Amino acid sequence: PGNLSGDWPHLRHDPRLSNSMISNEFVVPPTAPSIMSPVDGTVFDIKSINFSWETDPGDFGIEHTLVLKNTTLLETFLVESEAGLNSANVVDLKAGTYEWYIVSKDENGSLNVSEARTFTIQ
Repeated sequence: PGNLSGDWPHLRHDPRLSNSMISNEFVVPPTAPSIMSPVDGTVFDIKSINFSWETDPGDFGIEHTLVLKNTTLLETFLVESEAGLNSANVVDLKAGTYEWYIVSKDENGSLNVSEARTFTIQ
C-alpha cells in the first residue's frame, strides 16, 4: 500500500456516510532527537549509564522513550521520561552489547526516532 506523505489534502472514505469523503489532517511529526551520550561504540566497565539527547526547543509537550536492546541476551527495555526531559539514568544493566535510540511522541500520536547507537558493558 501507499504511504501518506506531503502536505496535500488526504481523503478517505467514511463508511458511516454513504458515498462521502472526509479529510485527514496532515500532522507534522516531532523533530527526531539528536543523540548526545554515550558515544557510539563506547565500552563500559560499570553497570550504570547516563543517556542524554537534544530536542528541538520548539517541540513542546513531546514525550521521549529510551529504547534499550541487549543484543547479546535478546532483551528490550523501554525507559519513559517526562515531557521536556532530555536524559535518563539506567542502573544495574547486565553485561552485553546494547543498541539504543530515542522515540519522540507528540499529543497527536505522531512519532519520530533518533539514529541508533551501540555500547558494550563488560
